[in-house]
Formats: sequence, structure tokens, C-alpha cells
Amino acid sequence: MADTSFYATGKRKTAVARVWLKPGSGNIQVNKMSVPDYFGGGFDYLQKDRHRGKV
Repeated sequence: MADTSFYATGKRKTAVARVWLKPGSGNIQVNKMSVPDYFGGGFDYLQKDRHRGKV
């Protein structure tokens, strides 16, 4: 399997968001932190749907 990755940049006013998508285990990280750790929780639905195979 080729090690394909995708890169995208989003901009609005002075803010810039950069995203890299790479093959892996399916864990989502924001600045090398898990989503709940980075955003302070409130994203339980992501974990529930991923374990059901929806995400």
C-alpha cells in the first residue's frame, strides 16, 4: 500500500488552519493531543460513533 497523505489549508480573516490526513490507526490528534484533551471534552459522540464503525 502506498503511503499516501493529503494536505489542506483553510483560511478566514487572519486565522489559518492546516490539516494533514495520513493512513494510521484512526486516532484524531490536534497539536499532538487527543480531541477531548485539546478541546476540554464534550466530544463523546465522536468516540461512540467510531466504535460503532460510523466514523
